[in-house]
Amino acid sequence: MSEDTMEKPEEAVTTPVGPSGPSAPSAPAETKRRSTAPSRTVEGNPIEVSVDERGVERAIRKLKRKCDTEGVTRELKRRRHYEKPSDRKRRKRRDAERRRRRAARRMQRKDRR
Repeated sequence: MSEDTMEKPEEAVTTPVGPSGPSAPSAPAETKRRSTAPSRTVEGNPIEVSVDERGVERAIRKLKRKCDTEGVTRELKRRRHYEKPSDRKRRKRRDAERRRRRAARRMQRKDRR
């Protein structure tokens, strides 16, 4: 076999990453790697419900109520699909405005008493 007909091993394709862009020859070649782990983890106290003589059904209702008040169900619904960073910022601003209005209403009610 001659050298011309021998197969050459495939080379890894790398693209330059950084502010210089892909057309800049002086940029160092790096590869983008996607993380398999979630980008953010939320840690907190576990939600616990004790089952007493009133039954399991009542404990399940209590657990669902606690999950709703803690925002667990809202967070699960929100994380079902990817959220673009611009949409995330918009949602956070909207939620902050909602919290401010709610706090202002509470203060108004408290002042009326």
